[in-house]
Amino acid sequence: SGFIEANEVSDLLSDVYGEDKIPSFEVDAFLQFFDSNNDGRISWDEFERGLGVVADSKAKESRRKGRLTASAALPGSSEEEDDDEEEDD
Repeated sequence: SGFIEANEVSDLLSDVYGEDKIPSFEVDAFLQFFDSNNDGRISWDEFERGLGVVADSKAKESRRKGRLTASAALPGSSEEEDDDEEEDD
């Protein structure tokens, strides 16, 4: 449909929670964060803006720690693991 609907968010989060029932507050929080026009679904533009907010936040955190990175990543992504590997070298 070109939009991410609540049931699709639930499916996405099921990968995080496994077969357990997804807490409704998690789906609600995801929708509230990304669904800027409150129509109950997430457009591609809304999704991109939401990811931009996360990336900007991550970049600010990196600058605050004195580490400038070429790109920001979502928390828990492989970039954090790469940083750890570089420190071990």
